[in-house]
Parts: sequence; structure tokens; C-alpha cells
Amino acid sequence: LERYSAEGVRRPCPELSDWGTSNAATGAGLTLEAGEGNGFAVAIAPVAGYAYIGVGSTPGAVVKVRMSDFTRVAVLTLATGENNVQALAIDDSETFLYVTTYTTPAKVVKVRLSDFTKVGSTLTLDTGENSAVSAAWDSVTAHLYVGCYLSPAQIVKVAPGTTTPTRVAVKTFAAGENNPYTMALDSAAGYLYVGCFTTAGKIVRLTLSDFTTTSTLTFAGGENSVRGLDIDVTGGYLYAALFLSPIKVVQVRLSDFTELDVETLSGGENEARFLT
Repeated sequence: LERYSAEGVRRPCPELSDWGTSNAATGAGLTLEAGEGNGFAVAIAPVAGYAYIGVGSTPGAVVKVRMSDFTRVAVLTLATGENNVQALAIDDSETFLYVTTYTTPAKVVKVRLSDFTKVGSTLTLDTGENSAVSAAWDSVTAHLYVGCYLSPAQIVKVAPGTTTPTRVAVKTFAAGENNPYTMALDSAAGYLYVGCFTTAGKIVRLTLSDFTTTSTLTFAGGENSVRGLDIDVTGGYLYAALFLSPIKVVQVRLSDFTELDVETLSGGENEARFLT
């Protein structure tokens, strides 16, 4: 684990074994059950105190974990054909979890968190909208955005519906803006930031009001393969973790959408997959 201040300054971060009893993990890991390998996605409901882990199995599954004592609570196994969960998103009220699949086409499953059950019918995206690898919920527009691992990338806008989600529109990015592995939302400003797993890495800023206008920031040479994004709206920064050996973390200033700084981690700290 690596820790940074709001200004992007690297701070010492203790090993997990040094966290102490005040932390949920108490220095220990959680091993899921047989068949629940390849945890590709995580979504957290902080008020309720649960984490949800998407499993890349056939069919796919979601494991519910209580964060207070870091224990496995339950598993929801999806239907046949709803395979390989690689992205999850939770609405702001922590009422519903949206589960996406790395299938052809991709699918969206709506899950009620109060009883951890599927709601309505599964949404199958249109032909060619394949392999969902990222998802984000926007509290202002009350829509879900799903990133399809394609070249060029496609972002699908989904309405939650009363029970069954419905497809609204798709935005296809420009040539070279490929493989949208990660997303971060600035709902107040009305922007969706999409990280592209490309050489060099790119971040595409999509204006949600028209779901059309984009701006693209291309990183410097050697800053490849954006794998994790997180946003500090108050501080005015976006952070991108790169799938490199060693990992690099790029700081982006939101006000003018420019690269501000980059930090290279130590040897052996390789291949970032998440950032929070």
C-alpha cells in the first residue's frame, strides 16, 4: 500500500501487520471460499459497513464482506451467462448495487442491498458493446455509466429503472482512446473522467450534460496503462495509478486538466490495479 497527501506528496505507509487492532483487518487477510477466486472489482457501502467483491467466475458472483470484523457474510451467484464480474457500482443511497459482466455483449444486473437479491431482469447491452470493465454511478443525473473494453472505448449510459435497468445511449471515443479500465466522477462539475489502458496513458474527460463533448489528456512517454483513478474534488486533483513496474502515480490538476506531477514507487511495488 502507498499513501499520499492531498497535495500529492508521498507519505510513509505502514505494513498491514502494523495497523493494530483498531483496523478492521487487524493485519490479517480474508480468504474467500472455493470458486470465489479472481476478485476483479470492489465496491464499498460505507454507511452500511459492507464491501462487495466481484468475482470473475462462470457464472459470475458477488461476495458480501462485513468491514467491522472483515468477515465473509454471503455470496450472490448470478444466472447462467452472467459471467466474469469486473466492475461494480453502488448508488448514493446504498439501495442498489449494479453488477456488470465481461461478456459479449456486456450485461448489467441490479441487486437490492437490503436483502442482497437480484431485482428485475438483466439488461443486455447492444451488439458490439462488449466486455464491461468499469462502472460509475452519478448522483446528479441518477444514471450508471459502463465502460466497455474496446478499441476505441465505448461508454454506455444506463438508467436505473424501477426494477430493470435500461440502456439510454453510448459514447464512442476517438481512435486511440482505448480500453477504459477505470472511471472517476466529478458530479458537481458534471464530468466523467475515464482512464485508458494505452501507451501512453490517457484520461478522457466526458461532459455528462450532453454526453458528447470530450477533452483528452495524454501522459508523457513511459506513463502508460492507466489502471486506477480517484478524485479529490475539494483539493482539485485527480490521481491516476499506472500498471507499470514499478507503479507510477500521476497527479492531474482539475482546474485546467493538466498533468502536474508524477511519483514513481519503489522497486517491487508493481502493477497497480486499484486506487482509492
